[in-house]
Amino acid sequence: TSPDDSAYLAEKNISYIFLPVIVTASSSSSVFTWIPSNFEVTLTYTVVDTKGNEVWKSTVQGLGEADYGEYSKDFGIAGRRAMKDAFLKMLQEINTVQAFNPGAE
Repeated sequence: TSPDDSAYLAEKNISYIFLPVIVTASSSSSVFTWIPSNFEVTLTYTVVDTKGNEVWKSTVQGLGEADYGEYSKDFGIAGRRAMKDAFLKMLQEINTVQAFNPGAE
C-alpha cells in the first residue's frame, strides 16, 4: 500500500510503510556452469510514516554461497541464502531503531 491510502492504513492500524529496493549480483566459480555459486543482495529500504515522511533509511548486504553439489540440484540456493542473510540483517537493524520499538532503550 502507499501513504495515499489513508483509509486502508487506519483500518489495518498501520504506522509505517517499508519501501524496499533490491539489487542483486551473482557469479559462478565454475567455467562449465552458469548457475550462481556466489550471490549478493543489496537491500535498501526506506521507511515512511502514514503521511509519507521518511522515518528511517538503511542498506544491508546479504551474501549466499553454494558448492556444485548443492547448486546442481537447486539452482536458486545461493540466492535464497543471500536473501535470508539480508532480511535477517534488516530485522536485526529494525530491532535497534527506537521509532519501531518505543519500549526499548
